[in-house]
Amino acid sequence: MLRFSQCMRENGVPEYPDPKFEEGGGVNLSLPEGTSKEKVDAAEQKCRQYLPNGGEAKKPDPGVTEQLRAYSKCMRENGIEKFPDPTDQGLQVNNEQLGMKPDDPRLKAAEEKCRQLRPNPDDAESGTQSRSQG
Repeated sequence: MLRFSQCMRENGVPEYPDPKFEEGGGVNLSLPEGTSKEKVDAAEQKCRQYLPNGGEAKKPDPGVTEQLRAYSKCMRENGIEKFPDPTDQGLQVNNEQLGMKPDDPRLKAAEEKCRQLRPNPDDAESGTQSRSQG
């Protein structure tokens, strides 16, 4: 992930941050407000090789998907109304769509209440990814 961030900076997104690894095993990349989506998309194409699995999400097994559904439901029940359900590619959380930053106290409180429902962070196929702009 660090090499990916370096590559992004080398390919037209100088403000691209280093990843922040979350306690539950997820990765957070918060882009500064005003970052050009076009530049980010173009750089991602050049740097995809540095992402785990070439940037393609691994499909979780059905048991992990059920755990992720329970986690998502818990997050919504604890005040994060726009928290998504998992797809066949796992759980993709975009803080911009949630309408809050990763360090929002409401999000942190809900994560703490629902932590026991998250799949084991050592399960490589259960990773939760989040990305935010702004």
